[in-house]
Amino acid sequence: MIDGQNLCDSGMCRPGGFAITDRAVQYCAFSSKAKLADIGCGLGATVQHVRDKYGFLAYGVDLVTSAPNCMVGDAHCLPLEDGSMEGLLFECSLSKMRDPETVLSQAFRALAPNGKIVISDFYSLGESSAFPGRIGWVGSQKDLHRTLQRSGFSVLLFEDYTEHMKALWGQMILTYGLDAVCRSYGFCTRTARRPKLGYCLIVARKEEKVS
Repeated sequence: MIDGQNLCDSGMCRPGGFAITDRAVQYCAFSSKAKLADIGCGLGATVQHVRDKYGFLAYGVDLVTSAPNCMVGDAHCLPLEDGSMEGLLFECSLSKMRDPETVLSQAFRALAPNGKIVISDFYSLGESSAFPGRIGWVGSQKDLHRTLQRSGFSVLLFEDYTEHMKALWGQMILTYGLDAVCRSYGFCTRTARRPKLGYCLIVARKEEKVS
């Protein structure tokens, strides 16, 4: 029986399936054979998806991984050459990073000029907050924009996909039960404050720094 600790490893933690990934890829209009990296790639599902569907030279980076075309590495010190990537994907991973601004600085370094960063993740419908477990730090739309701008990115697209998140959580609750889902995401149904969570897609472009 799957429990709260490994629930997300079951493959049920992707709001909308690959629909948000596809929306981002099509919006970014990456070149043929573009080099992309999925940061926090987990089991490498996104890496395989964009390789198979679009023919991109996609790779993954995670603290622990043995998936094909994925490498072990820390997002705070990306094992990627300067200016080597046309796009970087953060699918429900940036919120888990202990120092998001360092991670974004590394992303800026690894991206080619005008390269794009794609973030699909939780965001706060109220004030920015930190949660334990699998949610992590959840920024408001305004704070996420400010953090990206401070790191040298200009936001091109912000789209809300909260309904996808609600549908996924509804299915997970039906399958595993409310307590297991709440334990996995790090809040208690009885005692913890109820998070005002949304889910979003952000696409931002690396801007050249003026010396």
